Amino acid sequence: MHMNDGPINSPTRRRRTPELAQAHDNENDRKLIRRFVLRRDETAFAALVERHAPMVHAVCLRVLRDAHEAEDACQATFLVLARKAGRLRRPELLANWLYGVAYRSARKAQRQLIRHSAHTTCREETSGAEPTPEVVWRDLRPVLDAELDRLPGKYRTAVVMCYLEGATTEDAARHLGCPRGTILSRLARGRERLRKRLVRRGLVLSTGILGLLLAKCASAAMPLSESMVHATAKAARLFAGGHRTGIENIPRRSVEIAHAVLRDMRVVRLFAILLGMASLAIILSCGGWGLHMQIAADRGAAGPATEAQSRPAGDGVDKGDLAPKKEPVARDDKETIQGTWRGVTLHIPGQAPMPAEKVAFTFSGDKVTINCNLFPQPFNPTFGFRLDGQARPRTLDMFTLEPGGKERLEMIGIYELDGDTFKYCEVLPENGIRPKDFTVQGAQMIWEFKREPANKGELPKNP
Repeated sequence: MHMNDGPINSPTRRRRTPELAQAHDNENDRKLIRRFVLRRDETAFAALVERHAPMVHAVCLRVLRDAHEAEDACQATFLVLARKAGRLRRPELLANWLYGVAYRSARKAQRQLIRHSAHTTCREETSGAEPTPEVVWRDLRPVLDAELDRLPGKYRTAVVMCYLEGATTEDAARHLGCPRGTILSRLARGRERLRKRLVRRGLVLSTGILGLLLAKCASAAMPLSESMVHATAKAARLFAGGHRTGIENIPRRSVEIAHAVLRDMRVVRLFAILLGMASLAIILSCGGWGLHMQIAADRGAAGPATEAQSRPAGDGVDKGDLAPKKEPVARDDKETIQGTWRGVTLHIPGQAPMPAEKVAFTFSGDKVTINCNLFPQPFNPTFGFRLDGQARPRTLDMFTLEPGGKERLEMIGIYELDGDTFKYCEVLPENGIRPKDFTVQGAQMIWEFKREPANKGELPKNP
């Protein structure tokens, strides 16, 4: 076996469930996920479990060192997948995604045990399910997954597929749609980065020895039993649909871990969205939104260029949106929208509605200023805006000006105006096409506002 080639075969490649063999042979992860999302197909999910559970269980066992806890964390990982399957952007990278969730599930289970039980003190001695490792493996095992989890995604994907799941480099290249040489390069660079990180932890290893130890991860990964595969698939179907009937048959520990990981994911997603909203405050001096907003502010009422000039074709916006825009015939909306609108509620996919009183949109002439006090450092970017009151649904876009006067779209969306109520559904241009309706899905966010009386203008301050 060539070390740069990763394991040629491993127990993760063996099939224990004959009726799933055809699904393994003929359907990739994307197709299996689609079948599960559209039809709640247990067989499709069982095929995913059989394919990836050896790697997932091995990660959990390395972190927890307890066979029963590792089994619960493994099942929790697939419960999380059941809830998130419809939102995976790149299903072909499922192995890498599952690795990250498995590590977090195991760490979550570990922290829960430390807080709520007394047998953490004997954890080193309760690893009967593990083979006795050599000294170097014993030193490496506690820190390996922590450092693997920190590798850049493209390197970790190659390492997970070729070492932890036992795929050949040819299989990995075909699966990821790239040349085999690219996989070899990523494996080499991933091993070297990992080796340097381990050196900082006091573990001095050559890349060759590290490759052998990584291959050991795949050889130690054992397939789940047929009964466990089917039990996990059934639990996933119930958990994904939020069914109360039958949910009591899912191990309580697995459900607890899954809910804890899902809560963490929601917090991370919400934080990412809020950071996106506040990016001008965070990267004000480094480019991005902050730079464009500053340019817009400096240029004041500089005349806008056409939208078609500002965006390359095929960037995710409907082609109809790229045509030069005339001044909307229905000017009533542009006149009606003038003034300050205070946020009432923000709707974000996967989250409960959030209060938004610390955000306000102020429309003045051809400009809109977004005042926000969600963060310790308030910010108030100013955009140009363009609305079309005759479109169905009516459209509202916001843009900044680049050097030379070219427009750069910052938000595209649709709106509704009804008396003193203003609703805006928006996405970032790179995240998808213009919303078609007011549905909280994908990358769409919906703002609800009330008109602010003319004599009011300050937003509530942060406590």
